[in-house]
Amino acid sequence: MGERTVDATTPDSRMREVGELAGPLDADTALRELTQAALFERQVVRLVQEVLNTLDGMLDAPIEARLTVVADRASECVGAAASSVRRVRDETLRPCVAEAAEGSAFRVTLATGDPVERAALRATGFTSAVVAGGYDPDARQWLVELFGDEFSCETPLFTAILFALTQAALGFPRAVAPARSMA
Repeated sequence: MGERTVDATTPDSRMREVGELAGPLDADTALRELTQAALFERQVVRLVQEVLNTLDGMLDAPIEARLTVVADRASECVGAAASSVRRVRDETLRPCVAEAAEGSAFRVTLATGDPVERAALRATGFTSAVVAGGYDPDARQWLVELFGDEFSCETPLFTAILFALTQAALGFPRAVAPARSMA
């Protein structure tokens, strides 16, 4: 398919593009949603930049401190109602949480996701959760959990962002070992 170029510097050109995509009756709503999506995209890019830069300066910091940076900044970005960082100890985990602790992520809402997780979410009073986890270099499992309410704006794509940032926080805790001499 060919690439379409639109001069997005004027409201009329944006409205034409939006109107073509959404139809004339929905143009205002579509423009508002596109604007919100663009703002959220910029926030997420800024989140990734800031978290990775912060983690680069925390090479000797404990894993919990590194993961707390991820949880706090990600919570701010999506307006999460609550967040937690926890080390998985000898406990029985629900299947999706256990899979996340192995190095994965998932998102659940009251309407979508694993039925067991939806039931657990319902009991908390939150409307959504994004969970990411994995192992640190000492083979300890960790979870980062964000909990949303009606004001939170995490999206399905945000699950991948949280997972990537969690893996970055888990994976950079040690200084590089000096090179060995070949002599």
